[in-house]
Amino acid sequence: MVKTILGNRFIPQHPTPKQLEFLLYDDEEARYGGAVGGGKSSALLMAALQYVQEPNYAALLLRRTYADLSLPDALMPRAEEWLGGMAHWHDNTKTWTFPSGATLTFGYLETERDRAWEALGGRQRKTPENDQPGKKTRQAYEMADGN
Repeated sequence: MVKTILGNRFIPQHPTPKQLEFLLYDDEEARYGGAVGGGKSSALLMAALQYVQEPNYAALLLRRTYADLSLPDALMPRAEEWLGGMAHWHDNTKTWTFPSGATLTFGYLETERDRAWEALGGRQRKTPENDQPGKKTRQAYEMADGN
């Protein structure tokens, strides 16, 4: 599994030990905390990019608002910096398509209905990814936990 990270041309940043521990964690759910600027978003993007060489792979990265995705140093500008010229960006769907056919899509959850969808979708696969669980509403989090 280390090869999907260290040998991956789409991940230009070498992970810190904490990020590598997160990336190698093999369970349905992981919690990764820390201060602003501690590498959580980079680790999340690395996780989403681990398997983009696989033809049917699809990753979805979620934020609460579009601004949380698009501001400087947010996930979409960081992905542009990492992927520009190596994958194709579809602005209308906020999706990167890779030479393998794999995709990385960015989405946001502004309404309670959107957050309920996130809670249900999060149980179906390891991605969608959300590294800001504190921003989930209590109702969405309870739905994700089956309460």
